[in-house]
Amino acid sequence: MSDDGVLAGRDQVLAAVELVRADLARGADGWEHEGLDGFLEAFGALLGSIENVYVNNGDPLPDSPWVLVAQALEGTPHYE
Repeated sequence: MSDDGVLAGRDQVLAAVELVRADLARGADGWEHEGLDGFLEAFGALLGSIENVYVNNGDPLPDSPWVLVAQALEGTPHYE
């Protein structure tokens, strides 16, 4: 199966999941919240306002929603 079109960027999300899991396995030092509930709450909040992160950093929004989700996953542990 080709990684074009709808699936383009999926590997980036999978890599982000592994990155977050590895961070958690190391003890989640520096995470802003505890437990799955806190993580999901922060993920939802970050994803709901992710465009502001890009604007504040002067970066364009990614073209792929997969990339946006991957970056939100990577940022969630440190999002208040």
